Amino acid sequence: MALVDDVGRVLSNRSVVCEKESVKGFFSHLKEPAQVVVEATSNWYWFCNLLEEMEIPVLLAHPLKMKAIAAARIKTDKLDAATLAHLLRADLVPRAHLSSHQARLDRELLRHRTVLVRLRTGAKNRIHALLAKENLVYPKGGLFTQHGRQWLASLALQPVHRAIVDRMLILVQVLEMLIEQASKEIRVRAEDDRAARLLCSIPGVSYYTALLIAAEIDGVHRFPDARHLCSYAGRGPLTSLPADEIDPLASSFAR
Repeated sequence: MALVDDVGRVLSNRSVVCEKESVKGFFSHLKEPAQVVVEATSNWYWFCNLLEEMEIPVLLAHPLKMKAIAAARIKTDKLDAATLAHLLRADLVPRAHLSSHQARLDRELLRHRTVLVRLRTGAKNRIHALLAKENLVYPKGGLFTQHGRQWLASLALQPVHRAIVDRMLILVQVLEMLIEQASKEIRVRAEDDRAARLLCSIPGVSYYTALLIAAEIDGVHRFPDARHLCSYAGRGPLTSLPADEIDPLASSFAR
């Protein structure tokens, strides 16, 4: 961590163990209030959460826009930390949005369900691949319905293939149970979130999609207008249209 004062003097630049007590100890020795900048790497969550608990203002630096660091010929943690500190002092940090604690938790829950669904798809594909090796195709579609599972159980497969299919079916069953649990948690969160409830009133928007949109936007009022929100959502090419024609939902939120 690099510590720089108001006039740019480097007061300290040393390694700090990535543990809560070590970080708290570092900041407890400061005589004046501090402001912190941290680059948005894979492990920034816990650090920012800790600083928020300590009521220390923190900025999140956008890693792709940190050209001052990326262009350096010599790269070390100490040099990067010092560069970040100087950029913060000069108010030149390319900021990334620091999402709220609840939005981060909602995203984790949503992504957890996505991972479970992908694992289930992989297990099902594995069964289809084994059936293809024995030139077997379920004639009615819906292999993993009750009738399809009965058909699978009746097949005279090679012993190795039979064992794998049975194990994959158990895995699919377990994953379906976990997906259902995650879906229930998401529904509860969507019902508790005002923005998600509003989104659910739109035809075709489910509680999952509603919470996903709400968590990714993380407060529509951080956007100055509907055009900025549409650009953030990747709908920039349409911004030549009036805001209410671009996205009625975005326009109503931005009012």
